[in-house]
Amino acid sequence: MSCTSPPNVLSIAERLYRIMLFVYPATHRCEYGPLMIQAFRDLCCDSYRREGVLGLVGTCIHALTDMAVTATIEHLYILNEGGQLMTKKQHLITILSAGFPLGLWLSLLLLNPAFASRMVIYNHSPAQPVGWMMTSAIFILVGIAYVAQRKGYVLTHQSGSSSWALSRTTLRSMIFVGSIVLFILPATFLVLFGPAIVMVLDAGF
Repeated sequence: MSCTSPPNVLSIAERLYRIMLFVYPATHRCEYGPLMIQAFRDLCCDSYRREGVLGLVGTCIHALTDMAVTATIEHLYILNEGGQLMTKKQHLITILSAGFPLGLWLSLLLLNPAFASRMVIYNHSPAQPVGWMMTSAIFILVGIAYVAQRKGYVLTHQSGSSSWALSRTTLRSMIFVGSIVLFILPATFLVLFGPAIVMVLDAGF
């Protein structure tokens, strides 16, 4: 099935999907990427014909949910079967740095359950959905940071000249720092100030 002269919204959805495919390992993306894009395009066309934009949004949400699950499984498989991509030390550094916000959240929950629980426990507050969204954002940011750092480490294991290897090492460092600035710091901010934001919003309702 294909769309003739698809609306801009379909083209945007496909472009975003192509970008999101980079969460998969390179080998999986190269082997199955074209088929996944074609399948997604067909689903979007069909949903748009039957239900319009709402149907397209539903298809996109379902596709992204499936992508999050399958990409995680593929990365875990590679880590299990292809450990040569990262040393144990590199993997430990990646887990500790990317998982810092979650460790901080757990520590705050143990030290002061009422503080962190405002983000996840329903308290009959109109502001509570904001807490759930921030909690989801924390997990998403941590996951993206882990994937980004892992891909940065993998670059140093690819073959090439010594000068190219040096540039790869520099790129890996840039990816590592970028993941901290773009993903880990915002997640840490949400962990520290999320409960206070929920309280302020709750007071305003």
